[in-house]
Amino acid sequence: RLRLERQLSDQHIEFTGLVADLTDIYQLGKIALVPINKNCVIINKAIEAMAAGLAVVGFDSCFTALSEANAGEHYLAGNTFSDLAEQINFLLKNPQEAERIGRSAQQLAENYYSWSSRADAFLSLYSPSNMVVAP
Repeated sequence: RLRLERQLSDQHIEFTGLVADLTDIYQLGKIALVPINKNCVIINKAIEAMAAGLAVVGFDSCFTALSEANAGEHYLAGNTFSDLAEQINFLLKNPQEAERIGRSAQQLAENYYSWSSRADAFLSLYSPSNMVVAP
């Protein structure tokens, strides 16, 4: 952290340290960076940022578990840190696009990754029409 603070002197970048509740931070910004460079299936922070209406930027491999999500529509991605920087710069120069992606991501999170949507899918497994009776 100290090395980054010394190298970056941009007045628009602030290092806050540990944040107990990310909701507070999400309300301050328009873009979330999720630099997970692997297909880890569980990318809660990306989904959480999407649900907050932020445009999410991360590595391509990070989003492979989100089968309903599309690059350019619900998030922006790249394969290198330079790619991520380019995506972030694009969003900073095009705030309307960041807002559009954030809204699209928020709708995606609500439709496919919210507790209520997951509960509905889980409960449907136990509906009488899906029950198979063994002979």
